[in-house]
Amino acid sequence: MRPKTLYWHGTDHEVLTMTHQTLPPPARRTSQQIANDPLQATELLDQCRNAVDAREGEIKAFQFVDWALVEKQAAHLQNVSVDKRGPLFGLPVAVKDIFDTADMPTTYGSTIYAGHRPSVDAACVARLRAAGAIITVSYTHLRAHETADVIS
Repeated sequence: MRPKTLYWHGTDHEVLTMTHQTLPPPARRTSQQIANDPLQATELLDQCRNAVDAREGEIKAFQFVDWALVEKQAAHLQNVSVDKRGPLFGLPVAVKDIFDTADMPTTYGSTIYAGHRPSVDAACVARLRAAGAIITVSYTHLRAHETADVIS
């Protein structure tokens, strides 16, 4: 049985023209709720933190987690005016450790890049941020021999 994971397959053009209507239904509902009440972003982040904290010791999926950084991103979003909120406003997004993130280490899944800190975001990460997403964690297959095969 495959895990119930939400994937969005879109072209670069779709990412550039993304609206609430082009998001998959669960993300669309959540994004609209958060856009109407930014405090829900904090509640959603708390749920994500609790889920990660509860399971990370078992599944070992994340290369980097910094909740203070996540809270800083969320606090910044509180000041964004309603008319400037993107379609991913307040949605937490985990990015794979192969994409440059200016505020997180990126190891490209290799120990030879341990401690590497890119100076800029990869284009896809920059687009996620521009759409209002909160980049929460960097997940990896670096420790594939340690990562549990968990279906949730």
